Order: sequence, then structure tokens, then C-alpha cells
Amino acid sequence: MAATLEIKRKVLVERIGEENINGLLDCLSEKKIINDDEFESITHEHKLRREKIRTLVDMIIRKGDTASRSFLTALQDLDPALCQDLNIN
Repeated sequence: MAATLEIKRKVLVERIGEENINGLLDCLSEKKIINDDEFESITHEHKLRREKIRTLVDMIIRKGDTASRSFLTALQDLDPALCQDLNIN
């Protein structure tokens, strides 16, 4: 799964909308994939949408397949059309 995120990284950074970033962060925080410090880092230290999602995707890739699977599942729930366009299932 981490490999899928690496392959799709650039297009995810371009296409994940601001409206879905908080949903992804909330879901990943609830599942203990990211901790409070990581959550705060993304939401407060990064102002631009692309910076936020780039930081989040890179963080999830480093955490491995389980984290990547959780990210992709959350993204499918939040933006099924984007996942279908990118052939993420």
C-alpha cells in the first residue's frame, strides 16, 4: 500500500481538496495512525493546501502499509470519485 501512495503521490497532492484534508486528519488521528503532534504540525505549521497534503502523504508513506491502507480507506470514504479516477480501491 505504501508503494501505491508513492506512485500516486504527485497526483494526490494536486487533487486532494482542502475540504478533505481535515477529514483525513481526523480519521487517521482517531485510528491512532498519526499522533497529536503530527496532527498539529500539519494543521498549524503548513498554510498551503499542497504543503499540508504533501506532508501528510509523506508521513503516511514512512509509516508503512498499515498506515497507507488506512489513509486510502479514509480517502475512499471522503472522495470516492477521486479514488475511482485514480484507480485506487
